[in-house]
Amino acid sequence: MSPQALDYNATLIERFEITPHLAIFRVKPDEEDYEFLAGQYTVLGLKHSEQRLGEADPDDDPDADPSKMIRRPYSICSGTQQQELEFYISMLSGGELTPRLSI
Repeated sequence: MSPQALDYNATLIERFEITPHLAIFRVKPDEEDYEFLAGQYTVLGLKHSEQRLGEADPDDDPDADPSKMIRRPYSICSGTQQQELEFYISMLSGGELTPRLSI
């Protein structure tokens, strides 16, 4: 399977806005027993076809393949005993992924 054809494997269950450009995302992996160690990171991603935040800069590549997966590494901020993963996400108006995550 090509990296472009990946489906989603987790669900955003909560988004807590700290400031207009900073939020905590709580994500539940589809994998029942997702294990990680303190200090690890994982990759978050969305397809290019997902809607962007209206106040973000225009998309650099509006004609990109809509099934293209935009992926970025993020440090896991939650404790290893939690069932959900927490991430602190800073919205970059010129970014590819964060304007889509911030909807």
